[in-house]
Amino acid sequence: MDRAPRYAALLQSYAVAQSGKEPLQNRNIQLYGLTAQELADRITVDKAVMTAVNLPTPRFTPAHYIDAVLDQALGQLDPQGTSIDKMEAERDVVWELARDALAYRDHITADPEIAAMKKPRSQCPLRVKVNQRYSRMMDILRTMPDLKAQPFEIASACVAKYLEGLHSEQLAFEEFWSRNIVSTYE
Repeated sequence: MDRAPRYAALLQSYAVAQSGKEPLQNRNIQLYGLTAQELADRITVDKAVMTAVNLPTPRFTPAHYIDAVLDQALGQLDPQGTSIDKMEAERDVVWELARDALAYRDHITADPEIAAMKKPRSQCPLRVKVNQRYSRMMDILRTMPDLKAQPFEIASACVAKYLEGLHSEQLAFEEFWSRNIVSTYE
């Protein structure tokens, strides 16, 4: 899975959610309509990939993807951080995420049809550490009032970028399962 790190993160998120060994916290996550549609499309493709290699079809939900995305995107944030010096480094991380979010907003608003798509909001059970990092990102964003990005825009931009990465990793992911799973029909 070295050639498909995003898929590895997704499968880890899925396994944690299915095992019940790690506590989860519900978080309302809103996405741009286009992002939500692309996520639904990716879930459909990924289920087909798993079925094609004779694996049980996973019950992927948007929450599994969002948890994996936010874990990677917000991994440098420390929810228990009290050091002002370290918070400056976290501001740099949030600034980069917000910059990407603003560029993604420009992409969305450039097309009136895409801009008019409903922005769905869903309950996402996230791992506690991921939920805490999302809260930390929101807290740090509030310390930067001149930055006009919204948390949902950051989440949407992160998800969109992650989905692009999954698309580019799909062949490696399929090859991994084809090489490592022997069908019981053979």
